[in-house]
Amino acid sequence: MKKLLFLLFVSSYSLASFGQCASWEGSANKDELENYHVIYRQFMKNQNFAGAFENWNKVFAIAPSADGKRDIQYMDGIELYKDKFTKATSEADKEAAKKAALAIYDQLVNCVSSKAIPCDGADCVNKKLAFVYGRKAFDMFYTFNMPYEENMEAINKAIEFGGNDNEYIIFAPAASISVYQFQNKLMEKGKVADLYKKLNEIADYQINNNANLSAYYTQAKENMNGTFATIEDQIFE
Repeated sequence: MKKLLFLLFVSSYSLASFGQCASWEGSANKDELENYHVIYRQFMKNQNFAGAFENWNKVFAIAPSADGKRDIQYMDGIELYKDKFTKATSEADKEAAKKAALAIYDQLVNCVSSKAIPCDGADCVNKKLAFVYGRKAFDMFYTFNMPYEENMEAINKAIEFGGNDNEYIIFAPAASISVYQFQNKLMEKGKVADLYKKLNEIADYQINNNANLSAYYTQAKENMNGTFATIEDQIFE
């Protein structure tokens, strides 16, 4: 019965929630929604994902963007569905959780792109989109085992929007996927070489300009280039 309810929730989710970037501001039950938000956030802090999901679901279904100024309920929802995915005991439940998490990523992209969730600064929207696509690419690779072509699309979007303002978490998936694709004649030499250069440019920029995370970017760059080393003499003259 619980599995059935979960699947019914997912099937109705896109109809009820995914077309919205709504907040609780102006809502008749604003106080109730705020209360659900506070409760689920406390559950999240205590790693009680079952309790968190129940209350997150109630607020997200009506006010996915909370007070309209933040994306925290989207990102928390993704984490909750990732937890469901890893704990699922049937393929149907795993598939449902995966689809729900990826759909929330897409909804967040839409809300950021449309500026339904406010973003200050000239490059704020692009940087935020790079962050979301980068996190999506990471989850597609490490959690959901998505097709490489779809995974690479998210990586390319992150680079397109963020340029040098990308997280190092995209390095390993990008290197692993592009090497595999190249070795299996699914990615042209020139595209792999361009990706290699772009990723190293991101790494070098962050190493030189981001003191707090410089060491992480350095390590991630070394690991990434270790992966690329297997085809380096084939993609560069």
